[in-house]
Amino acid sequence: MRKRLIFSLLMLTLPLLVQAQVVGNPSVEASLPLGYEGFLFGQTLKEVKTLLESSTNLWWKGDPDVTMLARPNTSLLEVDGAYYIKRAAFQFVEDGLYSITLVMNEDKIDYYSLFEQLNRKYGRPQLLNPQKAQWESSDTFLSLEKPMTVKYLNRPVLESLRQGVQTQSSQQRILREDFLGTL
Repeated sequence: MRKRLIFSLLMLTLPLLVQAQVVGNPSVEASLPLGYEGFLFGQTLKEVKTLLESSTNLWWKGDPDVTMLARPNTSLLEVDGAYYIKRAAFQFVEDGLYSITLVMNEDKIDYYSLFEQLNRKYGRPQLLNPQKAQWESSDTFLSLEKPMTVKYLNRPVLESLRQGVQTQSSQQRILREDFLGTL
């Protein structure tokens, strides 16, 4: 009975201890990277393909036979990973790399190890919830998302894309109201 009580108390306080470790680590912060390994925001599709040829963590097999994307001026390059990474996706806008997504191999590495490494390297995340941990700088969003995905996003480009979507949405609302006024 006493062992159960101690175990129950430990299970109840464990999340608080983990949270205290996360919150208590602001002095370790380093600047967030502008990409993963040598893959940096703004690089062209051709530059990324060249880097993939020598990558030890990603397998480049050459260009796909067919690529179809709904958005103009965007490209997506997907590659298989090696060992710790299942696959990776590189997204380009106007031939500049702006997003890197790494889907991790859950059989080889765990979420907690990734979280601890990012927390040690970049300090506590600005956003922490059951779905993801996110670190932010003026240039980068870096997130660790469940089940096991690491994302690097070029913040200025992402915010520009979001602004474009909001502008388009506002224009569509105005056009809708104008149409409704004709009825």
